[in-house]
Amino acid sequence: MLARGEAVRPAIPPEPPKEGPTADELSIPAEVLDAASSTKLVALVQQSQTQRINVAQKFEDVFEILVTGGRADEYTALCDRFSTRFGALSRNLEMCAARLSGEPALATMVQDVNASEVKRLELQMELQVVRQRLSLAEVESEDAA
Repeated sequence: MLARGEAVRPAIPPEPPKEGPTADELSIPAEVLDAASSTKLVALVQQSQTQRINVAQKFEDVFEILVTGGRADEYTALCDRFSTRFGALSRNLEMCAARLSGEPALATMVQDVNASEVKRLELQMELQVVRQRLSLAEVESEDAA
């Protein structure tokens, strides 16, 4: 029993996990791109996509903690911080595609991947907003009961 007479200690919301690399750290330097062969550019695309998967997971992890910790008001700032990271990754792919112009099939593939990733991020954010609203609706229905 707590000193206040309550039987259960309230849960302390966890701190958000580390958000990972910054947009600058995710960006491929121009000199690396300029010196890269087609094979190296494809490897850089793959590297950027691996980083995108990790950034997306961090984004989801931090979102979960905000929602479950009742800190939904921090969501816009979270989106802003992660949008810069996703933007850097998209620019990586844009620059790789531009440098692959001598290989039109590869350039088109990279452009298509990038366009799909931009759409996937939009959908992920829309889904997070829906999940956030459902979470708030559940709390309101519990309070009303």
